[in-house]
Amino acid sequence: MIILSSTSTYNSLNTIVANDNEFYICDYASKRLGKTTIVIVETKDSIAIECSYTFYYTKEKITKIIKNINPFKYKYIKLNNGNIVFVDKKKEYYTDKNFLDKKYNSNDFYKLISSKFLYYKNKEKYFVIEKLYQNKR
Repeated sequence: MIILSSTSTYNSLNTIVANDNEFYICDYASKRLGKTTIVIVETKDSIAIECSYTFYYTKEKITKIIKNINPFKYKYIKLNNGNIVFVDKKKEYYTDKNFLDKKYNSNDFYKLISSKFLYYKNKEKYFVIEKLYQNKR
């Protein structure tokens, strides 16, 4: 199944495989303690695909991850700061650099994913999260 182009497809594990597409990220927490969501957006030209991961965790470890790939392709607008916003939504998705300043979750949460998670490029963050998700299944 093609996601955005011939260079970006789902593989047999239902994960995004991309060569030169751009990745953006945002996070938000639910009202429930120990639950948060990270959304990765992959863009190609003027189309974007959204993949969200809901994490359940304690102070010591991540206990469960639920993955949801939104099947809709969104049009987006690129802002002056490099971030993007979907045309039909008001949520902003951040570049590697801007995510450090705009992230909702604590550094301690991200260390549960990987000790250097916050310093990775968004594309690397996606692959780290996806690998963790595959290991938690």
